[in-house]
Amino acid sequence: MIMPAIILMRPSAILWTVTVGAVVLLYLRAIRPPRVVVSRPYLWRQVLGEPRSSAPAWFRRRLGSAAIHVGVVLLLALAAADPCLRRPRTVVFVVDNSRSMEAVENGVSRFARAQAVLADHLETMGPREYAALITTAGHPVVVSPAEQNLDRVAAAAQRIRTVDLRSRIADAVKIAAGLAASGTHLQIHVISDGCFDGADTMNLGPGTTIHPLGTLAGNAAVTRLAVRRYPNDQRQFQMIVEVTNRSDTALSAPLRVDLNGKSIHQADCQAAANSTTTVIADLESDAGGPLVATLASADAIAGDNCLELILPDKDQPMSPPAVQPACDPRSPLAWCAEPPAVQTCRVAPLWPWLVLAALTLLAIEWTLHHRRWTC
Repeated sequence: MIMPAIILMRPSAILWTVTVGAVVLLYLRAIRPPRVVVSRPYLWRQVLGEPRSSAPAWFRRRLGSAAIHVGVVLLLALAAADPCLRRPRTVVFVVDNSRSMEAVENGVSRFARAQAVLADHLETMGPREYAALITTAGHPVVVSPAEQNLDRVAAAAQRIRTVDLRSRIADAVKIAAGLAASGTHLQIHVISDGCFDGADTMNLGPGTTIHPLGTLAGNAAVTRLAVRRYPNDQRQFQMIVEVTNRSDTALSAPLRVDLNGKSIHQADCQAAANSTTTVIADLESDAGGPLVATLASADAIAGDNCLELILPDKDQPMSPPAVQPACDPRSPLAWCAEPPAVQTCRVAPLWPWLVLAALTLLAIEWTLHHRRWTC
């Protein structure tokens, strides 16, 4: 836990203030006017308007004036150092954008929930804090480096899209550990559904918060589609559809095949839990065109329930089979808890109050000493 303390964001300002003060003192010493003895000091007091006072009172007055001026200089120097009561944060958001984040639960996808979590945390950050954004699918990508323009980070988050690649959370967390801005302490927020290798054993250090998304859910997908025409009759072709069931329950769903937008085959697809089944059908068509296999399964990820390839015309070379992986949106149990509550942690600057205190001292000096500098 970071205890409240005075943190100087620009400590070099104090050094520059001391340097400038030394230069001013040397300059004043160099231009010290010569002392001139006059015969009638009473006349000079009347001309200059100096009040009559005893030597001790005059000394105390000059000493108080000097103390006020030194206090003003020190307050302005401290304000230039930009102090704050709590060290600002650099918050790095590690966002999982793998295919499993497309899983829809209660009408909202996991990825949409991840963007909402990120937006909620950005609203809790102050203008003195930094935010960064990293995606994890395929390989970690620093979408937005650490910066104080939170609107730009929010705009970058809206441009993120899911991709059909494995998530590499552990590598992204290592990169996030090196993105802390100078003078800040680091916080890492991992927003993921936990569908990645090593989720159960990943060791997250202090300062890292997990925002788990999703519940246990299965998925079915059309993972392979291939066709071949018979050599003895080019009008006929054989279609092979592979369906993968990544759910813990058996699958029973209709499979529809369309050619050029028209249905040419329908079948009932049966697949056991966590298994792959193949549907083979003999069809015929002179003309080629887009051949689409669609599995009518109401699972968590609907985007992989359809696969397409181009069926060439007869006497034309065959196209290679179309392949896509089947995502598994099942989250490890450790990632299925409720996410932590969003906490506001704004850091207010102190320099306006220091400047106000310096102006107050100047007003006191101006009032007590008849609008004259006496030091």
